[in-house]
Amino acid sequence: MKRKMALLATAAVLGVMNGTTPAGAQITSQPPGSQGAAGDALDAIQEIVVTAQKRAENVQDIPVAVTVVSGDALAKAGVSAFADVTKLAPSMTVSAGDQPANSAIVIRGIGTFAYSIGVEPSVLVVIDDVAVGMQAQAFTDLADIDRIEVLRGPQSTLFGKSASAGVVSVTTKAPTDTFTAYGDISFTDDDEQRTNVSISGPLSDTLGFRLTASQHQYGGNVHNLATDDKLDADRSWSLHGKLRWKPTDRFEGELLAHYNKDQSNCCVGTLARVDPGALLFGIAGATPSKVLPGVVPGPDNTSVSQDQAPRSDTLDYGGSLHMTYDFDDMALISITGWNKYRLNDHTDLDGTAQDTLGLLTPFTGVGGQVTPASHGGMIQGGSFDARTFSQEFRLASHDATPFGYLAGIYASDEDLVRGFYRGPYTRVGAANWRGEAQYQNYAAFGQTTWTFLPDWTLITGLRVNREEGSYSFNDYYKQAFFPLAGASTGDGDTVATGKAGLQYQVTPDIMAFATYSRGYKGLAYDLTSSFNAVVASNQPIRPEMSNNYELGVKSELFDRHLVLNATVYDTEYTDFQVQSIVPGVTTNFLLTNVGGVRTRGLELDWLARLTPEFSLTGGFAYTDARVTDFPYAQCYNGQACSLLPAPLNVQNLAGKRLPNAPEEKFNIGASYHLPLAGLPFYSDINVNYAWQSKVNFSLTQDPGTVQDAYGIANLSISFVERDDKRYSLTLFANNLFDQHYAANMGNVRGTWGVFAYTQTIPRDYNRYLGMRLGFNY
Repeated sequence: MKRKMALLATAAVLGVMNGTTPAGAQITSQPPGSQGAAGDALDAIQEIVVTAQKRAENVQDIPVAVTVVSGDALAKAGVSAFADVTKLAPSMTVSAGDQPANSAIVIRGIGTFAYSIGVEPSVLVVIDDVAVGMQAQAFTDLADIDRIEVLRGPQSTLFGKSASAGVVSVTTKAPTDTFTAYGDISFTDDDEQRTNVSISGPLSDTLGFRLTASQHQYGGNVHNLATDDKLDADRSWSLHGKLRWKPTDRFEGELLAHYNKDQSNCCVGTLARVDPGALLFGIAGATPSKVLPGVVPGPDNTSVSQDQAPRSDTLDYGGSLHMTYDFDDMALISITGWNKYRLNDHTDLDGTAQDTLGLLTPFTGVGGQVTPASHGGMIQGGSFDARTFSQEFRLASHDATPFGYLAGIYASDEDLVRGFYRGPYTRVGAANWRGEAQYQNYAAFGQTTWTFLPDWTLITGLRVNREEGSYSFNDYYKQAFFPLAGASTGDGDTVATGKAGLQYQVTPDIMAFATYSRGYKGLAYDLTSSFNAVVASNQPIRPEMSNNYELGVKSELFDRHLVLNATVYDTEYTDFQVQSIVPGVTTNFLLTNVGGVRTRGLELDWLARLTPEFSLTGGFAYTDARVTDFPYAQCYNGQACSLLPAPLNVQNLAGKRLPNAPEEKFNIGASYHLPLAGLPFYSDINVNYAWQSKVNFSLTQDPGTVQDAYGIANLSISFVERDDKRYSLTLFANNLFDQHYAANMGNVRGTWGVFAYTQTIPRDYNRYLGMRLGFNY
């Protein structure tokens, strides 16, 4: 307890000393020689505009806990991949999966930990005002980014059913009124190259455009001893375009299109621990030293030995149409979105380069399928397909005082398909199936603000959502097809969510708020290899509900040289949707509802301009995310539980922490401007440090999946042409102190027969150095 209070006190002191708006706030630069009040004004922190409430507002004026990261802040912090945004947003983590579709975004300890295609995320990803169908669409390179907003806590009133824990909103840069061109190319000492080019400008008096292309290539950081190749390598290409038409002062239309392609041999897990007595699938003599020659299991292991390189290839394309008609005191907005996403994945199931099939065949499986004597290894994988369409209309007042409003209707259609194969057919968990979930959603929503007294504002919001869902599951291996004849083929749910709060302007520079909001995550289907008649009888999984209470203060102090925001919250979830592991030779999963989950904590965001040349920014999060009611939870593989007679091996998880939810997490960044008078260029030095306390990646509290506390430091030094700022050179070092850590860990006792664990190696597992050349016209 003393340690927690000390950390909180330290964070509070840092907040007072270093003050901030959320990460990425902009700061104006004072010209050399500026003095007095004029100089102080130029030196102040600029206003940050966000769309957290689906309208452009100053982040300091809204009663929402939000972290804002600008594109410039991403570059300064050495962040180029979406997962690394967590280094600038302390309340957010990412749980890395065996491929992007199985990764999860976590906010305040709450995320979706499930591999089923029929489960919605708890954190909604919005790209240019359009919700994406799968979180995996966010796990791309960050190119041409204007800002990223991380909205913390339930946001279901304005954003709908997949925002029960929060929203990550990504906004790309808009077309410009004059012709501009910029780009950069970067190289690292560990075989990474990245290129970004963007051009923008007017095509006529009423038509403007923006076109961005990017390319990325990385050689990987896991050594495959069997082939002497690198794994976790990646190659990607993307093309994004915007066309803006403004024929009158009242009407504006914008057409957006994107195309992203990624080819990678990720995501392989390296053995971090194998206990004595291990045998691959129980095969006599198949010890780790024999089937994995040269591999030394341990926390520093970055080697594997397998004959099948993993694959995770994605194709994502789509577009949206945004139209706005401006009336005298309100605006009518239409947003139409369409997207297609496909991911093909392939994994070496036995994880070796040995003739595993020669030892497991011939084999006669369920239903009489016969695998003749054969040779080679085993694989698993398949495809994910997501097709989404959405339409939203909303009417928003221009002024928020004394009365402001936003009202809208929303409809969406989603078709999500997963095909999966594991084999060939042996006693090692054979599978061959196709699962599909379809959802149609219809909603009406609104939010109002009423300044009923000079400094007091009442906030109210309501959303009524109707969801209709259906599923199919075809098990080609067991020759079973669901829903069974005569069973219901569709499900529906209608729910109301809302928000209510008070906002008080304490002084012109300090605002306080108190809000209540209700979150909702829709019904789910458990479509995995564990699917059978018993699972079918329990479909769908019940929706997840949340009740959130927040108190917050936002302040701008010392003539806007210090911005400090603080939020305390308490959120309770009922019927929390979570995935449990079914122990066996291979790892299968079962989706269920946890009786109750609670997360509460304290968040601080600060930014301080200490001198014209020196600024500090950062954030702190204390998160207490725990299970409150889960009396019959699955035990981890190998755990001896005795709450119920065998084989019902269960445990009570009440009071246990949620996975990948660090109790303390903070980041701090420092920027120093060196004028270098007399030279044709100036320099900027940026340091960013992110630290988090230990986490357990397993809900079942497996002691073998604990990642100890760690901190990552990034450093960059830039040299920029002084007169026109057209050219720049940046030298950077990421993971400066070479701190090793895991992005995820998993129990693979089913493979080895003893306690054994794999770990996912992140991109910055090792220190790497690089150089970036940029131009800007």
